[in-house]
Amino acid sequence: MKKIFLLLITCLSISAMAQGFSVKQMKLREGFDYNFDLDLTSPPNHYGQLNCQDFIQNIQFSNDHHEQVFHQYLSIVECEQIYLNIKNCFAQQKEKCFKTNDVFSTSCDC
Repeated sequence: MKKIFLLLITCLSISAMAQGFSVKQMKLREGFDYNFDLDLTSPPNHYGQLNCQDFIQNIQFSNDHHEQVFHQYLSIVECEQIYLNIKNCFAQQKEKCFKTNDVFSTSCDC
């Protein structure tokens, strides 16, 4: 029974680590220069934010109940890298997909 429980926990952890978020639009937040709202196509009823302006930079994704489902602190260089990756995907007429186990991937696809 203990082995089954551990196997279940491991499977759930791996699937949670590989969760993907597809960004279809990035909008500058009003009153900010480097803080962006991220509109997502998937998962449904989720939204994101890329904050490269505050003292502590981060990327986060939340559900429609405003509960954070993913959060990662970033350096200013990492934040700029993510911003440029999003812009690059949009320039290619693609959405930017983030996998939570590698938010720095330059690939647009999940």
